[in-house]
Amino acid sequence: MEEEFQQILNQRVEKLGEDDPETLRTRDNLAWVLSNQGKYKEAEAMYRTVLVIQKKTLSEEHPESLRTKSNIARELSNQGKYQEA
Repeated sequence: MEEEFQQILNQRVEKLGEDDPETLRTRDNLAWVLSNQGKYKEAEAMYRTVLVIQKKTLSEEHPESLRTKSNIARELSNQGKYQEA
């Protein structure tokens, strides 16, 4: 499943660009897949990339940005980084 999402992400980045909502959604889904595979550090990095783009295209307080912040906190917690979470 990870490979499929990565392929889709690559295609969307190429055709739609990094900032496109569909590209962001795919990147978010890939982060979820990584987390479910126990790849918490990779998932955290992916969610952080999503958040940077969301802050630029939406706002820091947009509901989607807030959800992504929550996802980052969960990934930090999964890694035992409770102070950062």
